[in-house]
Amino acid sequence: MRITFLECGASPRPTGGARVLYEHANRLVARGHAVSVVHPVYPESRPGFLAGLKQGGRHKRWARTGEWSPRAWMDVDPRVDSLWTPDLSSAHVPEGDVVIAAHWRAVAPMNALSPAHGARVFFSRQWDFAEFAELEPGVRKAWAAPCFKMVVNRRAAELARVFGPRPWLAPHGLDSRAWDIDVPLADRDPDLLITPWRAARTKGFHDVLEACELARRERPTLRLLTFGTEPMSIRLPHWVTHVPAPDRPALRALYNRASVFVGAGHNEGWGLAASEAGLCGAALALTDNPGHAEYADHERTALVSPIREPAALAVNILALAERLSLRQRLALAARAKLSTFTWERASRTFEAGLMACIEAETPRAVAS
Repeated sequence: MRITFLECGASPRPTGGARVLYEHANRLVARGHAVSVVHPVYPESRPGFLAGLKQGGRHKRWARTGEWSPRAWMDVDPRVDSLWTPDLSSAHVPEGDVVIAAHWRAVAPMNALSPAHGARVFFSRQWDFAEFAELEPGVRKAWAAPCFKMVVNRRAAELARVFGPRPWLAPHGLDSRAWDIDVPLADRDPDLLITPWRAARTKGFHDVLEACELARRERPTLRLLTFGTEPMSIRLPHWVTHVPAPDRPALRALYNRASVFVGAGHNEGWGLAASEAGLCGAALALTDNPGHAEYADHERTALVSPIREPAALAVNILALAERLSLRQRLALAARAKLSTFTWERASRTFEAGLMACIEAETPRAVAS
């Protein structure tokens, strides 16, 4: 197959969405497919004159430096053709057998492409309705568009049925060799928690801080490690230590120091950081969102609390900090569950979805 992914912008720093897309691209080219990934400056319509002038300058500058590309922060197979383009018009998107909008903003440009670009797929890595209310009309229009739908978690697959047939389910893969237990669970500091720093309100970082503040009233020795690629934009309490942009070995070491991973996202497509920490043996205190639900089963693989309820999250943090036996049982069960999500399985499922889309859109000969 000739496969084209449509992103909604540049990927200059590590993000879970871009990593997942390129993990698929790497495996698809390894199995003989031709894969292109298009990163546009303008995913939708072009902005006004001044904004367009500014972004046009960035396009030219980044075209020279390569800053737009994820190749600086992850291994990308050289056979994957990554393109930095002004927009997602037919002139800048390769023709092929199937074209995949990897973000809801790319759905309208995808459907405006000529038939020569192939069958259409909307690959939703997150149920975007739970993000920002002002974006809902655009998200709803993307989901209502006539194209094949693929999602990464079961809740999204069920929710999306209001827009037509149940989408193809293609869960993410995980690398249990890259993320593993180096420090025995019993040897870890029970008071050391870890969470990613992300500024977006829906990522729940402020909920984590509030939950930790509440838990520290009962257990003042609790401390929090944070990490992330985004610049820290808030003042942190004295009991929080931030590690900016750790590479993979450094992040694995951080996960192995912590006894508990705290994830308070309001809306996750998957929750890659929680998955990585779980593979490294951290017990999981998570909120109940569509992504976490793929592997977080309350009192079996994690302790799960409702979104936007820091008090309930604090109760779960305390339970895990205070009970080694509970941490060990949940952590080992979570690792066993997460280890079933291999990239080989994920890639084969994704490839089968693309083939199903092409089959569905291929005109059939009518018997005379």
